[in-house]
Amino acid sequence: MRVIFEPPIAEHDPTLYEAKTVTPVIEGFAAVGDEELQLYDRTGFLAIRNGFGSQATDAALCALRTILCSDDPRCESIYFESAIRDHLTLASGSEREWADALPKVPSALRASLVRKLMGFITSYPALGALAEEPELLRVISQIIGEPIRCFQDMALIKPPYGQEKPWHQDHAYFNFPLEARVVGVWIALTDVSPQMGCMHVVSGAHRAGPRPHFKRRDWQICDSEMRTYPRLAIAMQAGDVLLFDGKLPHGTPTNRTDRQRFAVQFHFAGCSAIPTTDEDRMAIFGSEGKDVRC
Repeated sequence: MRVIFEPPIAEHDPTLYEAKTVTPVIEGFAAVGDEELQLYDRTGFLAIRNGFGSQATDAALCALRTILCSDDPRCESIYFESAIRDHLTLASGSEREWADALPKVPSALRASLVRKLMGFITSYPALGALAEEPELLRVISQIIGEPIRCFQDMALIKPPYGQEKPWHQDHAYFNFPLEARVVGVWIALTDVSPQMGCMHVVSGAHRAGPRPHFKRRDWQICDSEMRTYPRLAIAMQAGDVLLFDGKLPHGTPTNRTDRQRFAVQFHFAGCSAIPTTDEDRMAIFGSEGKDVRC
């Protein structure tokens, strides 16, 4: 298992996330038909109310809490908020030394500072079941237009006052040809408000294609560009689902509350999509994108 300590980043300008707040209006996956698929093509996203019931979301949330508090998380990687450094025995040194110091941090404190988990769906059936929901897969297959595969799973746990994920396009992180359709699936496991760092998007901006990305607070679209677009903040309830195009600009601001924000995210591509190289991707999105992690 990889242990990653996120670097501290500068506080973002609050105006980057000034947005109109919207809520999902499509009721469940069964309501997604031709009209909704056309809406997805126009806007780059679909916000679905009650995609998952309380039994599924409660079980998934319980599994995530188990991972967070476990000394053997059984996942591929775990990312900590930069603030974890304040609680480590070693104030300096390599990431390996910091990882060795983690067991000395009380488990509840460690759990409160986890930012992201990756690679867990084969170890935790309740989380894997979300990625295998037949109605979800039906909708994604219709969007992509061919049989699909899930190529990435992660849990996005924004701690209280946790850092921003700056504006970006997910396709800028993935070595797939630009014409390959990538669909992100963002599932709220708790209610998520703009104050907690809900997803912000620019409706329809996926149609303009790739944007240059730069290493600033993260691998991101330039702040000055994002200020020129009207933005939407998508407030969600536990069980709501956001489907979005890999080229849709999106970001999440700092969590301004004292509560953890829990969400699970999967990425799907068509089975025919053949991976390319870092060099191919960076030629499109920017030369600073070597080894970036979504």
